Amino acid sequence: MFGKIGDMANMLKKAQEMQSKMKEMQAKVAATRFDVEMIEDLVKAAFVAAQTKAAEAMKEELTSMTGEMGLPPGLDKMLGGQ
Repeated sequence: MFGKIGDMANMLKKAQEMQSKMKEMQAKVAATRFDVEMIEDLVKAAFVAAQTKAAEAMKEELTSMTGEMGLPPGLDKMLGGQ
């Protein structure tokens, strides 16, 4: 009779250990999700910044090129200049 009580106590102890490990794993999964979302946001922001910088560089180059051509006023703006 007492042997079965000892077995039950062991089972309860193991269940508590498993519950504790499960909580730890859930915390790790939540942290990983946060890290992935943060990396995705950083990549998106870097891409937008790169696009903006490239567009600005292109405008500057076109302004420089059209300025050297001696185009009539306003025509350089139609071609993408400033």
